[in-house]
Amino acid sequence: MGIGGSGELSASERRTVEALEIVEVISGLVASEAPVRDGGGHRPVRYGDVAVLVPVRTGLEELLGAFDRAGIDVRLTESSLIYDSEQVREVIAVLRAVEERGTTVR
Repeated sequence: MGIGGSGELSASERRTVEALEIVEVISGLVASEAPVRDGGGHRPVRYGDVAVLVPVRTGLEELLGAFDRAGIDVRLTESSLIYDSEQVREVIAVLRAVEERGTTVR
């Protein structure tokens, strides 16, 4: 794979691999039947409970193709303002903190 057989993936190949990994993680979550709150009780997680936020449209074709090949129906909603919402900023901050926690500082 990659240019010149170097073993490095092209940008398109990386997007395809990432899309497949996203679909795999979401499928695994749904298969695990992890509980989610629903009203006053709990129920198993469904695909409709999951949102995938992408900051740019690059790679969207690969992502939609991966969902399609997995037989997962998706709804595409566009909102340039979603990244400015307080809730999304908080989620991104938590994810960055988790990522940094796993980084070894030397």
